[in-house]
Amino acid sequence: MGKKLVQPEQITYFICWDDSRSEVKSYSSINTNQTFETYWSVVDYYTDKSQWETVLLNNGVSSDDLIGY
Repeated sequence: MGKKLVQPEQITYFICWDDSRSEVKSYSSINTNQTFETYWSVVDYYTDKSQWETVLLNNGVSSDDLIGY
């Protein structure tokens, strides 16, 4: 089914999960002039970068992988 976000009002961070929410499949940010579309059906959006980072860190993503976001 998938999800889509078109030109959010502010920079938005996302995490795509497998269907059971047990594995992070993708993550990144979306600028206000971008459109994001994914085939993953379980997607969380965050406007608070620190909250997004915390969720990723708590789910096995290394802090080194977050450099540049």
